[in-house]
Amino acid sequence: MSEFQVAMHAHLDELEAARPNGRPQLEELEYASSALRRFEGMANAVAHEHNLYKRYVGEARAQRRKALRAWCDVNRPPNPNSRNELRRHP
Repeated sequence: MSEFQVAMHAHLDELEAARPNGRPQLEELEYASSALRRFEGMANAVAHEHNLYKRYVGEARAQRRKALRAWCDVNRPPNPNSRNELRRHP
């Protein structure tokens, strides 16, 4: 839970404790509850956007790596020899 959510839950508990009969005013309780619900919705949306961003960054890195390999293949001179034939034998 975020600090805001902890603070909102604490505030809701204080609303109950502050009243002499233990019952908060409904207007205060509805306002705090609706604010908490809106914040949780926004927090979920931000988490979803963050996950999408991480996914897109990963995909962009993969495409960049693939393009770099293709560019290196084009710019390197072809080598008809295998690795074993490149070694010099005494």
